Amino acid sequence: MAEQIELLVRPDRLIEAAAEVSRLTHMLTADFDRMQTLVDRSSYYWLGETGREYRREFAQQKQETREILDRFRDYPDDLLRMAGLYEESERKNAQVFEGLPPDILS
Repeated sequence: MAEQIELLVRPDRLIEAAAEVSRLTHMLTADFDRMQTLVDRSSYYWLGETGREYRREFAQQKQETREILDRFRDYPDDLLRMAGLYEESERKNAQVFEGLPPDILS
């Protein structure tokens, strides 16, 4: 007897998730850029060693944050690629099934 295979995540859900991740990544990048602007502008009013230390720490974390955002930008492509693989596999399976004789299980 053939096993029934069920995908835990449907391709259309992967496509939706890709769009959502892309949207959220864009928002996070914009928020981070605004935060960078605010930190840079703090040098006008937050003088002294404490202000410099804060800006220095932010600058040290900036590269790590950019790398994380870059990884997030890759996720939508990965999700769309998976959805495409699922859909292509399903099309191939349907073609194979259509080519089978109707009495194959008899």
